[in-house]
Amino acid sequence: MSDWHVQDTGPKEAPRLLFLHGFMGTPKEWRPIVEALSTTYRCITVTWPGHDGQPLPSTPLHFSNLSRSLLDTLDKHALLPCVWVGYSMGGRLALYTATQSPASCTRLIIESSQPGLDNPVERQTRASIDTKRAQTIIEKGLPAFLKTWYQAPLFQSMQRDHTLMKQLSVWRQQQQKEHMARIIEELSPGRQPSCWSSLPSLSMPVHLLCGQLDTKYTSLMQEMQRALPHATLCSLPDAGHNTHLEQPHAFLRALQSALRA
Repeated sequence: MSDWHVQDTGPKEAPRLLFLHGFMGTPKEWRPIVEALSTTYRCITVTWPGHDGQPLPSTPLHFSNLSRSLLDTLDKHALLPCVWVGYSMGGRLALYTATQSPASCTRLIIESSQPGLDNPVERQTRASIDTKRAQTIIEKGLPAFLKTWYQAPLFQSMQRDHTLMKQLSVWRQQQQKEHMARIIEELSPGRQPSCWSSLPSLSMPVHLLCGQLDTKYTSLMQEMQRALPHATLCSLPDAGHNTHLEQPHAFLRALQSALRA
């Protein structure tokens, strides 16, 4: 597995924050948050393999390999340990890494994410759904896939901001469809190792952020809070799945509060 692409902003001796974007995402999405925090914190953004022109390995993708390669990259740059901030797929990787390498994470801040699926039927169903999504990407291309993707209830509230949706469409369509197809299929929540049973063992503070309009992940993160020994939950009003883009100021306040806790 090749190194992850790392960008590093802020005072070198300041507390380190690592930001992990979601599926089809780009570190550009964290830019307003990074700019607001980089006078006080050393802000690190990384680009997932296969995103923004980064290569993908020819071997199948697994969370274990991705986590290890990311840790190796961060260690090479002397960026461990740090606070991990993960959105969606990035949150899944942050949770997985925390359960496998807890010394790498001083604190977890998880936005609209989950630790995988336990139920075998749910795992099989979700894996099948993501295989079909991958086929759609290959056969119809990213523009057609994105039109359907953003009609999901998770993203309905984002449709109100036409400027945001236009920018997201530009960023997403710059990705390579072959890479996105592999990622959505091989890193499906239906195929990743479930971390639910490991949550009670996490000793670091964990802060869960979600949007009130995202009822699915509000419920999931309430369940996560009950399983974690040191967790807080903040539900942001008038936001759906992507709170840091839909309500950036409220997200920043919640993030700063979590960092001070």
